[in-house]
Amino acid sequence: MELSWLMRLRIAAVAAMGIVLIGILGWRFAGQAEPFEVVSLKNISVTGVAVIGALSVLAGFAGFFIAWPYGKEIGVIAVPFGLAIWSIRSGSVANYIQLHGTIGQRLAFFSYLKWEGFFWLAIVLLGFLGVQIAHSVRGKDEGDKKEVKKETRQGGTYLNAALGVLVCILISAVLIAILAQDIKEYDGKLGGVIAQPAKGQIVFAVIIAFLAAGFAAKKIFDLHYIYPICGAALLTLFSFILYAKESITAYLAENWAAGFFTNSLVSILPIQMVSLGVLGSIWGYWLAVRYNYWRKRRI
Repeated sequence: MELSWLMRLRIAAVAAMGIVLIGILGWRFAGQAEPFEVVSLKNISVTGVAVIGALSVLAGFAGFFIAWPYGKEIGVIAVPFGLAIWSIRSGSVANYIQLHGTIGQRLAFFSYLKWEGFFWLAIVLLGFLGVQIAHSVRGKDEGDKKEVKKETRQGGTYLNAALGVLVCILISAVLIAILAQDIKEYDGKLGGVIAQPAKGQIVFAVIIAFLAAGFAAKKIFDLHYIYPICGAALLTLFSFILYAKESITAYLAENWAAGFFTNSLVSILPIQMVSLGVLGSIWGYWLAVRYNYWRKRRI
């Protein structure tokens, strides 16, 4: 089940389209007025939200036809690739704290961020909607698919799905905390603090963490990649609830320079967690499909 050069070309073409359409042409609507300002819903206008949503549907729609006859499998990566460019161009959580250093400002920012993952998840799902619309327009006949063995998407029972999402969140949380590293300092009260990781470190950590989560979701629970994708937004919520409490935030503000956190999970913006987490989840899912195929052929 090797990817042919034509399949790789389709993937690259859809990724490039998403990068150009959303990552570059749509950048003016990202709400970043200053070079080090974070890309966050709080800085995006109502018009910007509408345009971003429309671009996401368009990206998914176009991605389907660019990757045809494998549009349903590949078209969904267009939006997360575009948002990933925004996440790289964005300022960091540490940048925001340096510019808004009071305890009240930090708490308000963290309170906002913990829910924002669901907004970016909705934007990604609009891309999925665009793919589905294109599939409906094109019809169910997508040609002779010799390269992709389509597997049945089974969600299993509600308990299986819920357990799968929980495991995905735990796997990604542990791996991100391990992989997204920077300077660590000992703290007598908190045990230790960590500085803002570099963007490259965040990209690597989130993609690898959700690759593992997507692989586990498919291999262990036979779940589609939509489950670990939803886990990305939930992980952002839980991270800020656990590691950005008022008492912790106040202590850090009084005792440490801006940009130190109790856990690196809090240093990752929702757009970074979701966009990179989606790419990792999809990658991990298809690796598991390929692994299952290899095992069957081996037997």
